[in-house]
Amino acid sequence: MAQRRFFEFGRFRLDQTGRLLFCNDQSIPLPPKAADVLLLLVQNAGNVVEKEQLLKTVWPEAYVEEESLARAISLLRKALEEGENGREYIATISKRGYRFVVPVTETGELSPRPEPVVQAGGGNQRKKLIVPLGPPLRL
Repeated sequence: MAQRRFFEFGRFRLDQTGRLLFCNDQSIPLPPKAADVLLLLVQNAGNVVEKEQLLKTVWPEAYVEEESLARAISLLRKALEEGENGREYIATISKRGYRFVVPVTETGELSPRPEPVVQAGGGNQRKKLIVPLGPPLRL
């Protein structure tokens, strides 16, 4: 059986195989085409993905208007809670396409979350940073 792959960014985790988005281990429902758009953007994080490439990849052999893509991007921005505290995951590149702008880490099923490791005093001791997985506090 092939190992499942995940993309992690911020508080989010995207299951590449199942096209499922999670925030702090809670599933966030996405329509299939929006999930496909997100996967393509995340796979190309840091690079501009042209509108034409998104349309051809996500809607192959079908004629769709750019409005379908804009609707998918809007849904993704809401799901990723963009705009809250100035956060942006998907940048619009005028007249070209979109870019996923946050760092992305690819992980496998056996290592669900990479743990940051800090070297202590040059020795071989390792300290783990523990991050709570509860909902964010709203002030």
